[in-house]
Amino acid sequence: MIDTDKYEGHTQGHWAITTRKGTWVVYTQDNGDVATMNDYEDARLIADAPKLLAEVKRLYGMIDGLQMDFDHDVHIWFHDEGWCEYLRHPCAVCDSMESEE
Repeated sequence: MIDTDKYEGHTQGHWAITTRKGTWVVYTQDNGDVATMNDYEDARLIADAPKLLAEVKRLYGMIDGLQMDFDHDVHIWFHDEGWCEYLRHPCAVCDSMESEE
C-alpha cells in the first residue's frame, strides 16, 4: 500500500511539459519548474503525478467503502485476489481463519 500522506504539500496546480535548452521541463503556471530531465517519457510520468496520486486516493476510498460493506462475498473476493495487504482494516477472511486456529 502506498502511503499517500507523504505527498502532502506537493506543488499544486496543473503540471505541464515544455522543452528548454534540449531538456524536458515539468512546470506549473503558478509555481514554476517542478523537474527537469532528458527523457520525455519520464517527464510525462512526472507531469501526471498529481493525477495518479488523486486516482490512488480515489481507489483507496472505494476499497475502504467496499471493505466496510458487510457482504461476506466482497471480503472473500478481496482475500482471493490477494488484496489483504492493501486493506486499511484487517481482512475479515484472514481474521476468521486465525480465530479458527
